[in-house]
Amino acid sequence: MTVEQIGKYPVKELLGRGGMGEIYKAAHPKLERDVAIKLIHTFKASDPNVVERFQREAKVVAALRHPGIIQVHDFDVEGDAFYMVMEFVPGESLAQRLDRLDEQGQRMPLAEALRMFRMITEAVAYAHGQGVIHCDLKPGNVLLTRDDQPVLADFGISKIISGEQRLTATNDVFGTPHYMSPEQSFGREINAQSDVYALGVMLYELTTGTLPFNGNSPMSIVFKHVNEQPPSLRSINPDLPEAVETIVDKAMAKDPAQRYPSAQELLFDIDKLLLTMTAGPMTVKPARLFICYKRSSSPDQQLATYLYEALMNEGHHVFIDQSIRAGETWLEEIDYQMRICDFMIVLLSQTSADSEMVKTEVSRAYEYRKQQGRPHILPVRVAYEGLLPYSIAAFLEPLQYIIWRDESDNSRVVQEISEAISGQLGHRLPAWVN
Repeated sequence: MTVEQIGKYPVKELLGRGGMGEIYKAAHPKLERDVAIKLIHTFKASDPNVVERFQREAKVVAALRHPGIIQVHDFDVEGDAFYMVMEFVPGESLAQRLDRLDEQGQRMPLAEALRMFRMITEAVAYAHGQGVIHCDLKPGNVLLTRDDQPVLADFGISKIISGEQRLTATNDVFGTPHYMSPEQSFGREINAQSDVYALGVMLYELTTGTLPFNGNSPMSIVFKHVNEQPPSLRSINPDLPEAVETIVDKAMAKDPAQRYPSAQELLFDIDKLLLTMTAGPMTVKPARLFICYKRSSSPDQQLATYLYEALMNEGHHVFIDQSIRAGETWLEEIDYQMRICDFMIVLLSQTSADSEMVKTEVSRAYEYRKQQGRPHILPVRVAYEGLLPYSIAAFLEPLQYIIWRDESDNSRVVQEISEAISGQLGHRLPAWVN
């Protein structure tokens, strides 16, 4: 049967099928953007357990606000079919990327593998911080945007930790055998360390091009995860640094007591490794930038346009709001772009420093940074040396400022912004001199 409409969303094409249902690409009628719709099978919708899982997934993911986690926009029922409307991520999955490399007899370059793995781990650490365990981490549940940013999807069997609540699996063992921790395989109590184990398997696969365990059946694979040690990474890929093998061994420890206690601790070791390497993850791919300024201010407008063109030419993804229409859609787009950007460049002239819109955008960016570690706020004084209003200065201290006095400073300002992005993106800011 061809599906042409789901709720208010016109369907464009079928993206895939699974045991639970189908995923469609559809159009959002108001926002003029594509969305992905997960529709559960009619016969599955009669199972209250399936519906409960589906509803829980929608609520869980909708509460997570991180650029590395897929966003849920809506959840509803059409007749006897339940559906969930999500962000549409054009591109392929990480599993498809790895399969394609394998067919070509290649592995993912180490710098690229670590860059991607770091962002995945950061998203998982954020979810854990919000009390959510994914329980089915694998490359097939990581979508890659067109600029190779990983986005974590499919929280269908996630677990929620609340207060002193302790979670155990049901009689059904959910997950994917190739990536399941020993305790998850047995249906025992699980926590964030089960996700850490799966992350270890993913890093193993990313750096060697192969899985640690294979078998003729799911049970044979589970048996190996519980009882056997995988081949060492460097026996498969001798060029790997010893530190990568050490990290994987600790993440995949069969005893949770010997494993990383959290994804955040795993992330710390990944960052330590990256700092010792000449090519870190943030020098491989472009940054997402958001230029915050007052549109009616002449110096701000001119500098914003110049920075937009110059930074786009350097390969970065730059958002500037001059083309967005006024109204609710515009505000949603502004908020979305702030949430996914790595850096917010704030242009502060005397006029913009008093702008309520600029103050609101800076305070929102500050809140997102507290929640998810980004965006970093880079303030640029635009021909203005006076005291800033406390309502905006409070969000900028102790950051120092790039100074723009006139057009002769254009190239220097671009250079200082570029140095911050290419050298320290996601780790720390340089000490600019006033």
